Amino acid sequence: MKRGILDVRLDERAIVGAPTSGVQLGVGRDGPVRLRLFRLSGTRMVVATRPDPVRLLVLRVAAAGTPVQVVTDRVGAWRPLLGDGAGHLVGDTEARASAGGVGPTLVVRDREAIRGAEEVQPWQCRLELRPRWTPAQLVGFARGDVTVFGALPAEFVPGVARAFDLPVRAAEPLARLDATSFAVVRRGHVDYVTLDPTPAEAQALARAAQLAS
Repeated sequence: MKRGILDVRLDERAIVGAPTSGVQLGVGRDGPVRLRLFRLSGTRMVVATRPDPVRLLVLRVAAAGTPVQVVTDRVGAWRPLLGDGAGHLVGDTEARASAGGVGPTLVVRDREAIRGAEEVQPWQCRLELRPRWTPAQLVGFARGDVTVFGALPAEFVPGVARAFDLPVRAAEPLARLDATSFAVVRRGHVDYVTLDPTPAEAQALARAAQLAS
């Protein structure tokens, strides 16, 4: 055995699962559903529903020590989720990255006036909160890395299936989601997930929802 390395020989018939990574959003049919938010190429994400999934992700990313920036006109509704320190920012303007680049950072954009396809930086996740949208915007959503939907009218389902190259049958549960369930959609793939906040997270989320109302 070498220092810090242990060689283990497995039977050639053994099946070893790859390790999972990412920020857990909730639980799906096959177990935890994690989102790989931070990649060298950057990540574009759209949450095309109410802000519940975004608030939970913000809590968990911040708790892991990764800086979060929320660009919003509703500062009071987001600041309690972040607390102080760790480079978190909440305000109505976006702080630009330095020329030297940035480390992992979550940028949440919750303002109608700043919609746009701005350049995503390495290791940055740019998340657009889009609670109001039209079917004509689905093609634009599909150009990103991941889109989260809540329950949709049944007539919207075929449009989602076309935009994301999904079989219509795989998209049909979108019309039957309950208040705690969401669809995580990538081109050609969909996971249905139920949020799983801890009691402490649920308390913080309820407080944020109250401040936003």
